[in-house]
Amino acid sequence: GADPECEKGPGSEKNSCGVHVHEGTSCESGAGPHYYDSSKATDPWCCISYTTYSSAGSALDVGVLASTGVDLKDVEGRTLIVHDFQGARIACAVLK
Repeated sequence: GADPECEKGPGSEKNSCGVHVHEGTSCESGAGPHYYDSSKATDPWCCISYTTYSSAGSALDVGVLASTGVDLKDVEGRTLIVHDFQGARIACAVLK
């Protein structure tokens, strides 16, 4: 579920090598925009990305904090999207 082109980190395209929670609740239909309370926060997902490692596969090797302005329970049922180097969606999961 990660793009080998992200070996050097994200590029200049929007969402390049990104990992984000989206508003949608299904991977089969539109995932919608990034999920956060825009009245309390700016988009916390804009700068969260991953880097792939050719020798060990792909990984986020450090934790990240995304201040979304919503409670953790509100994220349940939303989609987690992985983006490729060009910013396209390449993997999806519904959070439980």
